[in-house]
This record gives sequence, structure tokens and C-alpha cells, in this order.
Amino acid sequence: MGKFTVEKWCCDRCGVVYGKRPSDLGYRYSVSASVDYPQDCAGGPVFSWKEMCNECDAQVSREVNAMRVSADKAKAALKGASND
Repeated sequence: MGKFTVEKWCCDRCGVVYGKRPSDLGYRYSVSASVDYPQDCAGGPVFSWKEMCNECDAQVSREVNAMRVSADKAKAALKGASND
């Protein structure tokens, strides 16, 4: 009697299961991050999504871009406040 292995692909972020790894995954299919808190608090949450489905890839891309825009605005506001 032979042995066989059934492999399925699962999105690390949302948990959706596919019969095989999608061939058309987006460019941001791997994300790792750590959120830092002030020194008087314990370390922040750490997450690592090794592979994401297309829907998660698109959503994470939008959120990362929004965070970048927000950080740039905050940096500009701080720079403007220090010049006053």
C-alpha cells in the first residue's frame, strides 16, 4: 500500500484554505511587524504573515499605504511645530 500526502494552502492572515497555492499572489504576500509601546509598558504585539491570499494582500497594501501617509503627515506637523 502506498502513501500519499494531501497538501493545501492556507492564508496566514484570514485562514482561507485553497486546494493549492494560488499562482497569482500579489507582491506583498509576506508581512512581519512589531508594534512598540512606551518603555513603561511591555512589548507590543508581533505578527508574521508568511503568505497571504490576494484579498488580504490588497487590504494590507491599502492599510500600509494609509499608515505611511499618516506618518508623513505627523512628521510634517511636528517639523512645522518646531519651526514656529
